[in-house]
Amino acid sequence: MHGRGGTEKKMAELKFQDLDQYLNLLTKDKIPCVILIWGERYLTAEAFDKILDFIIPEDQRPLGYESLEGDDANIPEIIERISTYSMMQHQLVVAVRDAPLFPGQGTPPALGFSTQNIINLQQLIEKGFPEHHCLILTTTSADKRRAFFKAVKNRGIAVDCTVPQGSRQEDKNQQLYLLRKIMQNILDKNGKTISDDAFKKLIDKTGFDPAVFADNMEKLISFVGNGKEISAQDVSAIVKRSKHDPVFELTNAIAERDPFKALFYNISLLNAGFHPLQIIAAITNQIRKLMVTKNFVEKSRETGKCFWNKKQNYNQFRQITMPEVVKYDAVLLAKIEKWNDEPAKNSKNIVRDLFIAPNPKNTYPVYQTFLKSDNFSMEKLAETLIDLSELDFRLKSSAGTPDILLENLIIKICR
Repeated sequence: MHGRGGTEKKMAELKFQDLDQYLNLLTKDKIPCVILIWGERYLTAEAFDKILDFIIPEDQRPLGYESLEGDDANIPEIIERISTYSMMQHQLVVAVRDAPLFPGQGTPPALGFSTQNIINLQQLIEKGFPEHHCLILTTTSADKRRAFFKAVKNRGIAVDCTVPQGSRQEDKNQQLYLLRKIMQNILDKNGKTISDDAFKKLIDKTGFDPAVFADNMEKLISFVGNGKEISAQDVSAIVKRSKHDPVFELTNAIAERDPFKALFYNISLLNAGFHPLQIIAAITNQIRKLMVTKNFVEKSRETGKCFWNKKQNYNQFRQITMPEVVKYDAVLLAKIEKWNDEPAKNSKNIVRDLFIAPNPKNTYPVYQTFLKSDNFSMEKLAETLIDLSELDFRLKSSAGTPDILLENLIIKICR
């Protein structure tokens, strides 16, 4: 009997920071039949573990928990598992991680997750599962406009673990709030405290990276041993700086054509002792990478193909654009080897500058470069490269006021 079907009342959409309160108020007889979790990977994993621990204790999992991964992670198998009655266990949880449930327009579906497959799962969710059966799904992104998402909200809960990645004060406040929450959970679990100076120093070293931040907190817990409080000296002793150097903040601001952020980070770098020529070199590298990316986009359009448009989401980029980028870089590598009449491994610096994706396995930074390339025309990029070269020559060959000249150029680029 599908006891939790069309008559079940509409549930909720939650933010990650509200999950603890939700679980505290939830009773075992009101467990949702379907739970969708999406967003930042560390927070998604954290939410998944909390929900699984609440629904089914670890000692009951051998008979009451099934995790579908690899070839098993397809919708027909999901439907079969969640619909099958258990003869041995009162509660059954079926979990699927990183399920490609929201393919973008024109994106080829993953095996076992065709449009019809997703519709079939949606219809089963709307109809209802056997009593005490629960399906937990995690995914990197979700489209709230899709009928599948609405079906989940109507029959279960959707847990939003996304975090704004911008540099607005509102975004930074939310990032800081989540890091404090992660920190406090780890401290409470271990009976420790941390000084304000230590927390600020840890943030300065890691930036907003929840997984790295949590890992460093665990290291600090072990480092202080029987001590009760983590100090700034403890952080200095064992935590290595993983936060991006401010020079990346500057080049990102320029790529976003944000003059206020760019000027702020430029002053910060100069105050930190960076030479204007170092800053010019960093900006030049960014502009060259944008030019290479822009060239790839324009060349593909000239052939009548369009492997990139600014409306693509990350999953579409990985499936549509990234394979073509890898091919493009491979052709370039062959040309460099031919020009040099030797393997390109002996020309590493040239290759790194000219490749769109020096590390094809790390796709997200490449996706960000494509997004930023849409802020410029090829003509603007070429003009900027000439301006940078002229300023570089001017600063090397004469005195003057390099700080002001650099500021003027940054304003011109972002204008």
